[in-house]
Amino acid sequence: MIIRLFFGPYSVITLIITYLIVTISSIYFVFRDESGNSKLFWTLIIIFFPFIFSIVYLLGIIFNLSKSKKLAEKNN
Repeated sequence: MIIRLFFGPYSVITLIITYLIVTISSIYFVFRDESGNSKLFWTLIIIFFPFIFSIVYLLGIIFNLSKSKKLAEKNN
């Protein structure tokens, strides 16, 4: 009942969909990019602390992509 006071039904559905998209995409990137123990480590962290560490992992991917693009441009 307290949740109904603060959120409408569409807000809750939007939060759940956002949560699922971020978590599933993070696990996808972990399985695509990582290997061995780091894959297990990131998967367990994302399962137990999903939203915060999913965002951390996705930001890490974004920063690594931007660094590799800069290095590629620098080498050309």
